[in-house]
Order: sequence, then C-alpha cells, then structure tokens
Amino acid sequence: MSALALAAGAVWAVDLTPLADLETRHASLLAQLGGGVSLPREIEAAIARAQRACSAGIDAACAERERLSDELAATREALRLEYRIEKQKRFKRSQSADDGAGLLLLALIAGTGAAVFCGGLVWRRAVRPSPHAAPIQPPPRGHYQLAPSVPPMAPPVSPFVAAASVRAEAREWVWPGIVARGDVTLLGGAPKMGKSQIALFAAATLSRGDAWPGGERARRGSALICELEDDVAQDVQPRLEALGADMSRIAFGGPLDLSREIGKLEAHARAVGDLRLVVLSPFISFFGPSSTDEVTVRARLAPLLEWGRERRVAVVGVTHVTGKSGAGDAFSGSEAYRRAARAAWKVVLDPADPEPNPKRKRRLLIAVGVNNAADDAQLAYRIEGVTLPSGIETSRVRFEPVDAGEPVADYFPRGMYEGQPPTPRPVRRAASETLTSAADWLRGMLAEGPKLATDLKVAAAAAGISVGTLYTAARQLGVQMDSDGDVTAPKTWRLPASA
Repeated sequence: MSALALAAGAVWAVDLTPLADLETRHASLLAQLGGGVSLPREIEAAIARAQRACSAGIDAACAERERLSDELAATREALRLEYRIEKQKRFKRSQSADDGAGLLLLALIAGTGAAVFCGGLVWRRAVRPSPHAAPIQPPPRGHYQLAPSVPPMAPPVSPFVAAASVRAEAREWVWPGIVARGDVTLLGGAPKMGKSQIALFAAATLSRGDAWPGGERARRGSALICELEDDVAQDVQPRLEALGADMSRIAFGGPLDLSREIGKLEAHARAVGDLRLVVLSPFISFFGPSSTDEVTVRARLAPLLEWGRERRVAVVGVTHVTGKSGAGDAFSGSEAYRRAARAAWKVVLDPADPEPNPKRKRRLLIAVGVNNAADDAQLAYRIEGVTLPSGIETSRVRFEPVDAGEPVADYFPRGMYEGQPPTPRPVRRAASETLTSAADWLRGMLAEGPKLATDLKVAAAAAGISVGTLYTAARQLGVQMDSDGDVTAPKTWRLPASA
C-alpha cells in the first residue's frame, strides 16, 4: 500500500509553474505592444524552450505513472499467488492430520481385535480339559444344588392381603339395627312423611346419650346436620329443642360438594373430636351436578364413603322416592346412590291404623335394602305437635311398638316442659294373628304370583300381621327370597315349586 501511494504522488508531482508564468508574461507583452508587433527573437526562443521543457516533463511524468501502475499490478498478482500458496499449505496440513487420526483409529481397532482374539485363545486353553484328567461325573439324579456363591432367589410377594392376617371385627352401631358407624344409610319416602324428623331424632338422641327405640343406650357424641330444604332457624332448631337435644354437640352445615370438599368434613371432625353422625338432606344435592351415570355417581361418592369408613362416622342421607305420591321403591337420582348405601329405609303410612287424619296417622319405617342387618326390621312412629316454652309451635317424632312383646323406651325426659305430661310408655298388645293364620295369609298372597317383600310387609301390617310373624311364616312355607343378583334391590318372594 505504501508503494502505491508513492507512485500516485510521483505522477502528480510535475511542476508546471514556469510554463504558466511564461504564458502569462507573453500575454501581457502582447497586450502592451498591440497586435502586429513581433517579439524579440530571444524571447520567442525562450518561450519555445520553455514549452519544450514542459512537454518533456509531462511525458516523463506520464511514463513514470505507467511504470508505477505496472509495478502495482505486479505486486497485487504476487500477493494473490502468495495467498493461494498459503491456503494450499493449510489444506495439506489438515488433510495430513485427518489421515493421522484415521490411521490411529484403525490401529486402535486392530489392536482391540487382536487383544480379544488372544484372550479367547488363552481362555480356551485354560478351560479346555486336559486329556489326562479324569472325566467330570454328573451329580446323582434328583440331587441338584446351587453353587455356594449364588444366593437363593427371594420368594415372590403377593400384593394382596391374606385372609389369615385379617381379624374379624364386630359391627359398631350408632342406632342399633338402623344406622351403623362408617356406613351410609338412606331414609326415603314421600314428602311430609317425617324423614328429616327421624334423622333429627337420631342426632338429638346421640347428643344427649339417651335411649334408642328398643331400650339400648346411645353412646354420646356430636352430630353435623346439613339441611338444604328446611329452614335451620324456623324448622330444624325448634325440632331439636323439642327432642331435648344437647345443642353444644350439634352443628349445622350448608351446601357442599363432597366429591371435592371432603376436607371440610375432616376439618370439622378434628375440631369437635367426637363426631359420630352426619346428616345430609337431601342426599343427592351434596355431590355436584345431577347425573344418572352410575360410574360418575360412584366416583363422586367415593371420597365420602372412604372418609366415613376411616373416621368411623355414620352418614344418614335423606332422600325422596320416585313414583306418584312416593309409592315406588326407587329413590331419587341414580340407583348408584342406593347401591352405595349399606342400608336403605323407606317411610310409609301404616294402612292398619284407623286414624283418618293423614298427618296424625302412624308411619312405618321399613327396610327396603339392608346389607348390614336383618331385613325384617321395622319401626313405627307418629308425628306429634309440641309447643316450646318460647311459644314456638313445632313437632317431633314419637315411636310406638309394632309387635307383641317388643319393649319400647320412654324417649323423652320426664318433666322436660312444665305443664306437659311425660310421654307414657306404650302398653304391650297381643298379636292379632297366629302363625298358622299368617302362613295361610301369605300362601294366599303368593298364590297369585311373586311379590316384592316391601309390598308384602305393608299388606301384612294392614292385615294385623307383624313383620317378625311374617318372616316366621315365610320360613315355615319355604318361601324363596331373591333379588335377581342385585343385593341392594328389594327382594322378591315366591312360593317353592312344590307348594
């Protein structure tokens, strides 16, 4: 680059100042002398010499410029050639390095193969038996034994529980024969039949540790009542006061989705410490949007069922029955609700009661699908009006005997309300039908064809036949009882083929 700069400077360094000065002087002399006057010979000769000198200088400068341009082109070509030579040298060096790495890899592979081959030869010679050695004798038949260095195989472990390791446990009851701990119990029936009244009776009896129908004493504990149909302040609270409940052991709850909010029940159980009963009314309203798909319903019920079993808390669900006036045995919602419950009870009017007023007529609590107790259980009760000391009018349930010889406890403390007589103990009554007449009646009913057990119980009550006598007559006749493969469905009774 420095040579190129020098060449450019030399080309444009020719001094043309003398020639310019002579031309200026020549022009001024011509102007002074005027036209037609010739210059002296010496001046013309000087001008001519100056012109020739300038022309010679210009030619020399041009020649010098051409020489420097040629030299610059030669320099550029030399640089290009030097660059190409250096590039070729680098390429050859990299190619030589790759060839060396490839040769090294080939040598390594060849060496490894040779080592493996030699090792195989050594191993073969080491394990090949000598021709002079004694032959190896096989072990005796049936006498095979692992080498001492091989540990014995561990026995397989089953993921299931052996029946021998499970200890049988007796079922615990909150309400003996009706509501079991850790199970779901459904109370169904037509509206205004007192289903919620029975649930409140259970909560009140549990809270004060009083006697159940039949005389058994309740183990005192707390209850949670989640009521979505009746008003808590105007209906539930007065009924509990009429039943003599211990309000310090009862809590009220609101809307819940127990398929996702089971933790709220767990938090309340930990807070009170002795929770033994949870009442949900209506039952199907606590498991999210309504669904008739059995798989979906069972998935939503699973958290409550698991929580109840682990906590040993009884769950009572109040529900309605389908059919006109609640005459059917199917409960509201999917049948999965009923199948998941360990016990299902239905409330019906007692057709044998001569009371004309339906509000005062006796009710019967009949088992329609019980898996944790005998399905011949039956309770009878009435709903009676009560006026609280505060002047609030409310109602409560009062149980009555349904069979001869069955004891019934006095359910309410004597002197609970001033000016009101205590609830008298019902007088035992004799059986209206003998076993023979009950068997004749049942034979005539089944002669028309198979019938549901619930319908027979209602009809037997209308005929004055107790549930216990009805089952005794059925066993005497050899009546076949089946539920068509579904243990939760109502059983169908039919006479044996030989009858």
